[in-house]
Amino acid sequence: VEEHFSRIDDHAAEAELLRGGLLLSYGLHSDAAEIFELLLGNNMEPTLVEDGERVSAEQELRGRAWFFLGKILFQRGYIDEAAEVLRYAGDQLPAHQSVERNALLSQAYMELGELGKAEQIVDAWEPVDDWGNYARYNLGVALVQAGRINEATAYLDAVGSIKASSEEMRALRDRANLALGFVWLRQEDGAQAKVALERIRLTGPFSSSALLGYGWAEAAEGNFRGALVPWLELRDRQAIDPAFQESVLAIPYAYRQLGANQQAVESYTAAIQLYDNEIRRLDQAIVVARQGKLMKQLLTEDVSDFSRVSWSLSSLPDTTEVRYLYEVIASNRFQSGLRNYRDLVMLASHLRDWQTRLDIYGDIVASRMAAYSIALERLPDGLYAEEMAAHRITYERVA
Repeated sequence: VEEHFSRIDDHAAEAELLRGGLLLSYGLHSDAAEIFELLLGNNMEPTLVEDGERVSAEQELRGRAWFFLGKILFQRGYIDEAAEVLRYAGDQLPAHQSVERNALLSQAYMELGELGKAEQIVDAWEPVDDWGNYARYNLGVALVQAGRINEATAYLDAVGSIKASSEEMRALRDRANLALGFVWLRQEDGAQAKVALERIRLTGPFSSSALLGYGWAEAAEGNFRGALVPWLELRDRQAIDPAFQESVLAIPYAYRQLGANQQAVESYTAAIQLYDNEIRRLDQAIVVARQGKLMKQLLTEDVSDFSRVSWSLSSLPDTTEVRYLYEVIASNRFQSGLRNYRDLVMLASHLRDWQTRLDIYGDIVASRMAAYSIALERLPDGLYAEEMAAHRITYERVA
């Protein structure tokens, strides 16, 4: 509206940057990218004209535009271009955008295999905040995949030792310790693995995997009786959990190593029955998903709610098929697609609703036009002519 009435000419660039940010928040990546690219293609005039502030204001504005454009490119999977653009953002960003830019840029370098550049960013991060902890964890995982174990364990251990003040950071700390524990297991160092795995909470989201890993750490040291303790604890957990599924095979293996052959046979038999049941449920879930019923279940009781612009799936339906897909459903790619699908369903519902109203409004307009025509016919000729002439004389005199 302000642009329409030309009331923000002095702050046009900042306004466009804000509009691009709003479009980006709503998920309209292409429209937002057009704005940022247009801003960066123009000679953006600075808005602060005092001595010494002209250059910094322009640099900050351009830096924010580069940052938003780089974020869009990264989200859309254009990693090469995102890294180039994020480098241009420079050091003139506000603090909250600067740390996010560093996290995105370091992650882009990791995905491009340029781990040295990622390390430079992460090592220079002071003080280490939540974004920095994510960056250190991601770098640790990337170094493991590159076979640089000693460097990887240093980063993972740093994250696994943080004093977390939020549930998010406690979960990240558990995840780092889980990764570190399995790294040491691959190195056949059960003692080091147990140190890392013992840091993980027994009630957190990674507790099942930690119990499984701890059992294997004990087994690596030849202590199969000790390995049975965490593995048997897993028997009371959900059958869908991969850690549980592995434990039902690990338990009879441990019994066999201890010479308890009868218990091993019974446990293998129970495992076969469990796997058969799970395969049957999985086949049923595949049928439901292919029939399109899953999407309807995810949007139940929500499609008609037009009030929430930044909608996200807050809870999952309690059905057989969803329990097999919770990791897929929780992913950013699926959530983005689900939001787009929901918006389309809502728009279709909205359009159908207005389609029925249009006929009513058409009847109203036709009725009013007919009444207006009748009223015009009843007006005598020359009505108000004298008043109009008097007003014209007054107007001409004043002019």
